[in-house]
Amino acid sequence: MIGTNGEGTFRNADTVFTKTVNVLSALFMGIAYWSGKRVDHHNWFVKRIYLLGYAFLYTIAGIIIYELCDYVLGFIENHYRMH
Repeated sequence: MIGTNGEGTFRNADTVFTKTVNVLSALFMGIAYWSGKRVDHHNWFVKRIYLLGYAFLYTIAGIIIYELCDYVLGFIENHYRMH
């Protein structure tokens, strides 16, 4: 699965275009592919520790994004309600 997802990214992203393509690919394919490639050169144990840290950070980021969206939508619903 990871080998197939890598077809949409550039290995050595050094220009704005290639970095933009990599970010868009990460958004559409998922950030897990990017995380896996970042820690691919470490040994098995260290790789698992790093991936656990990434999972923790992505969970916190997801909760923050969810709460932010919930707040904004609740604000819109309560203050711009049609009477």
